[in-house]
Amino acid sequence: MTLTPAPQAGNVPAQSSNERDRDRLRPAPGAVPMNRPTTALQDSREALGELPNPLGLLGVEFIEYATARPQTLGQSLERLGFRPVARHRSREVLLYRQGDMNIIINAHRAPEDPPLPEKATLAAVAFRVRDAASAYRRVLELGAWAVPTRVEVMELNIPAIHGVGASRIYFVDRVGEFSIYDVDFVPIPTVDPHPPTIAQLHLFGIVQYIGFDRLADWCAFYGELFGFAELPAEQSFGVLTQGRILASPCGTDAALC
Repeated sequence: MTLTPAPQAGNVPAQSSNERDRDRLRPAPGAVPMNRPTTALQDSREALGELPNPLGLLGVEFIEYATARPQTLGQSLERLGFRPVARHRSREVLLYRQGDMNIIINAHRAPEDPPLPEKATLAAVAFRVRDAASAYRRVLELGAWAVPTRVEVMELNIPAIHGVGASRIYFVDRVGEFSIYDVDFVPIPTVDPHPPTIAQLHLFGIVQYIGFDRLADWCAFYGELFGFAELPAEQSFGVLTQGRILASPCGTDAALC
């Protein structure tokens, strides 16, 4: 899937094909699991105070990677304590889980689609929200670009918008007892569907590699549409050597650009 030109609205910038190529997500590091929040991040969040949460964000529901070599990525996840817990009903897609962290490995390719990348590429992020329909309507009104979905039988139609490069951002409000996975996925027999967290591992944030000439645009995108706030420029965390760090309004994650 590639980004397509959209009417100008709000402050979401249009992109040329060259800009989209520079903004395309690279395979690593994507999701950043951490053993515990860093003191520096806690201090920075306290300095920001309570942030407005216009979309009712509640955290990250899942992160999806696309790859032609799903076993390789799956082995890496298992070394981190994730376990495959379910298969998609109609596609070559696996759900890995640890605690409340969900990672989807997508190796499905329709005949008319371009080849999947050998190296895993961040394809989508799903945000938990209080009301998916309301959140979706709000971001569209602010200028986000809707993603047409191809829904098969026994699949949910999850609202999505274009993100960085070829990625998507989904909005999910079906969590808990009856979740999106109960509809789209089939549990793997004899496997614990809720493997426990190892060593207090949790999702710290998401790293997206963006051309420096587009950095301000995408920080504005996350700020104006989602309510993310930029941390001080001197703030830095291990995996981030250059760029900016955005804190989510729900206080559960940090997005790193």
